[in-house]
Amino acid sequence: MPDKVYSVNWTTVRKSKQLAGDKIASIVVSFITNARELNQCLLGGFVVLPDAVHLVFAPKGNYTCESVVRYIRRASERLINRELRRTGEAWDDSVNETAIKTKSALAEALRKIEYLPCKRNIVKYPSDYKYSHIHDEYETDDLTVLLEQ
Repeated sequence: MPDKVYSVNWTTVRKSKQLAGDKIASIVVSFITNARELNQCLLGGFVVLPDAVHLVFAPKGNYTCESVVRYIRRASERLINRELRRTGEAWDDSVNETAIKTKSALAEALRKIEYLPCKRNIVKYPSDYKYSHIHDEYETDDLTVLLEQ
């Protein structure tokens, strides 16, 4: 069983809005959900914004927070570059990682990423944003069982 839950985010190079297009954002979402399907992690939630990615997850087995994030970033970068017919970096070097230790901190982290598209004035309601875990088409896991009261 995983023993740690993380809230992680990173941005595109120079905070460019390269993830704004449906095809590009879908590429990133597919690798996030694929990490779950490949049993690399339990996925609590995510949002893919035009210039950033936010995840809440727990690595499984021998996977670490860093290895899951590396997989998502590297694999999606290759396809993003292919789709945009370019080479080079898609992501900024820095990744912000926070360990989540309580159920209330988990609830707050998930609430925060759900409302980011609203805060950025992309949509009025979280349910209107297509690239978020709140849509029924994306399977997520209940991470509260991993946390203390």
